[in-house]
Amino acid sequence: MNREEKDTWKITIRYDGARYKGWQRLGADANGDTIQGKIEAVMATLCGEDVLVTGSGRTDAGVHALAQVAHFRSHCVLTAEEILSHANRYLPDDIAIVDAQKEDDRFHARYKVLEKHYLYQLDIGSWPEPFQRKYAWHVGPHLDLDAMNRAIPLLLGTHDFSAFTSMKSKKKSAVRTMNEIRIESPGDHSSLVSLHFVANGFLHNMVRILVGTLVEVGLGERSVQSVQQCLDSLDRSSSGARAPAKGLFLEKTVY
Repeated sequence: MNREEKDTWKITIRYDGARYKGWQRLGADANGDTIQGKIEAVMATLCGEDVLVTGSGRTDAGVHALAQVAHFRSHCVLTAEEILSHANRYLPDDIAIVDAQKEDDRFHARYKVLEKHYLYQLDIGSWPEPFQRKYAWHVGPHLDLDAMNRAIPLLLGTHDFSAFTSMKSKKKSAVRTMNEIRIESPGDHSSLVSLHFVANGFLHNMVRILVGTLVEVGLGERSVQSVQQCLDSLDRSSSGARAPAKGLFLEKTVY
């Protein structure tokens, strides 16, 4: 049943981004190959109207999400159970809506964000782990995690991260506050290293370039101090290669 006023719904989404062109719908999204496009199409069939789904951020092609947050507004009278049941019946099996909550009209999935958490997975086994090949970057067993940990404090705090983004525009600020970078060593019977990044916001490709730079430190291809030199230079060409998208997960968004 429709009515004049619109309700605002906050939804939490998990997805495997391997076969998608990223979160953001591209034009009319005729091929349905973005996460946003898939969800909007399914929600439109539930609501009986066009639905704009706004995410907390735009994950790139091949990037995954453990908890992407988005919102939509609809005239349709809905319950959380109806949203979850309909969405998870008709969405592809590599996308799931895991939570739905009604919010007040002031809620905005992107503009109300206080902090974002990202996870990046490295495989340091002697050979690539077959069951992690889609979700981790294999860098081999010679990674010096101690050297990487020595470089981390240089990146914490508020900095201009121009050297760690693919963003072309000089008009937008590249200043962000990095609250935490943490490395988790592999557990028993595992070759996965987890890198956790927490900041008040991230620039385009920022996590992947930070990972690529730290990996170069860990492989002895650059010094720990070179990370500070990258920051100071504000020059993308001074930092490391961009890590593959497949190892990156949007882990959490804090409001």
